[in-house]
Order: sequence, then structure tokens, then C-alpha cells
Amino acid sequence: MKRSRFSPEQIAKILKDYENGTTTEELCRV
Repeated sequence: MKRSRFSPEQIAKILKDYENGTTTEELCRV
């Protein structure tokens, strides 16, 4: 699995969304 799939900005946004209560299932759909 390549890590280059996400930019640092995308990772930061995903982590923020996760902290805000977004489910892992929703995050994987992004």
C-alpha cells in the first residue's frame, strides 16, 4: 500500500474530521 496516495493536507483534514466524530467508514469513503 502506497503512502503517497494522500498529501499532508489531506491527512490533516482527515484527522480533523476524525476528531470531530466522523466515522472511520465515512473517512475511508473519501
